[in-house]
Amino acid sequence: MKIIVPLAGPDVVHPRHGVRALYDVGGQPLVAAALEGRPWFRSGETTAQDIIFILREGGGRDELAGFLNGRYAGARQVTLSQLTAGAMYSVLAGAALADPHQPLCVDLVDILYQWDDWAAARPLIAEGGLVPVFDSEDPAYSYLRRENGQVVEAAEKRVISREASAGTYFFENSGLFLRAAAHSMAHADRLAFKGALFVCPMMNGVIAEGRRVHAAAVSQVQPVGKLFH
Repeated sequence: MKIIVPLAGPDVVHPRHGVRALYDVGGQPLVAAALEGRPWFRSGETTAQDIIFILREGGGRDELAGFLNGRYAGARQVTLSQLTAGAMYSVLAGAALADPHQPLCVDLVDILYQWDDWAAARPLIAEGGLVPVFDSEDPAYSYLRRENGQVVEAAEKRVISREASAGTYFFENSGLFLRAAAHSMAHADRLAFKGALFVCPMMNGVIAEGRRVHAAAVSQVQPVGKLFH
């Protein structure tokens, strides 16, 4: 499984808290606390060689790149010259380096959580998409909505249920990811938020292909990234 980590957004640096990905959480930078706390990293299923970081010129890029080079030897980095029109576009830059035959994960690494049944949920990625969720009604998050237990809609910053995305998204492979991106572009009039396209609404493209999107509950959620919004 390949993991794309977008660290190129408009809130990558805070005037008081510094570089978001390097914000101290229990003695370690947020990006490390998130990535290394994920069950697929702890189990050894994925390693630094499977990670693709998306950075942006300016905004603490040199400091961040230096840390990532030292901590995640073998990981790849893509540097954008400027802001894109949303996280979806930033992640597309990394999809070019993903293995088309492997599952693809997009991890925003701004929410910490515990996922106890990852081993049971992992096979569901092959059915289309998988998203960890937690209970909330805060419009700062993106949401998934189910009917009869099945995910039928995903929305950015719009409370359509009590199942908020934990900021990690799994696609069967990069081909499905790219087709979901094309779907978001074609339906930007209803899927964009403030003119930008994000990752969660891409799950509508997975559903439009007749594939299944699964939502799996996680616990001990810490939305650290909210400090930088």
